[in-house]
Amino acid sequence: LGEHEAAIEFINLWGITPDNLNDGHPSVGAIILRNDSDFPVFVELAQDSTITNRYEFDEEAVKHGTLLHLIYSEIATQEETEEVIRRFRTEGYFDSLQQEEEVRQTIAMSWNHPLASTWFDGTWTLFRECSILQTVHDEVVKFRPDRVMVKDGTAVVIDFKFGKEHSAYDEQVRRYMRLMHAMNYTRVKGYLWYIANDGSCVKEVQL
Repeated sequence: LGEHEAAIEFINLWGITPDNLNDGHPSVGAIILRNDSDFPVFVELAQDSTITNRYEFDEEAVKHGTLLHLIYSEIATQEETEEVIRRFRTEGYFDSLQQEEEVRQTIAMSWNHPLASTWFDGTWTLFRECSILQTVHDEVVKFRPDRVMVKDGTAVVIDFKFGKEHSAYDEQVRRYMRLMHAMNYTRVKGYLWYIANDGSCVKEVQL
């Protein structure tokens, strides 16, 4: 990943959008990437030229999380898991057999969560990374929840996360939930699914 890609990962991580730059997470006026070293690269958040926070990025962790995100986004049901992994292998996404096996084990462990496993049981109408458009300050902004599912009149919004919990993620899911309400879904639930090598946990987000 280059510095531009790291910035994109950071923006996705915090759920930053044009109208919430200073709402619900550290003040952000600009994203300044240090050019004087390789990874871990430091991203400095600044507003009015005052540095307010600094975060260290681990290149391998970012790449691993991005890969897992891509794979989960392609899985409709648990039964498709191995097929998707094989496809990613064929397309050259894995650096080694060890990485492939680590991904396989992470996914297998995540299916042990009783609620998350039901999201991949094939009983839902599924919308994966569908785009939802909203006008913000006279500009059309595109929002893309990781997974939107509908069953029995209930819409469920899920965002995959592969790092530590943060309150900014909750606000990101709340935005998606509000957008679903605006689309006339009266029953909407939202979840953050934190996935790690040793298992996963689900956090329900309340409006």
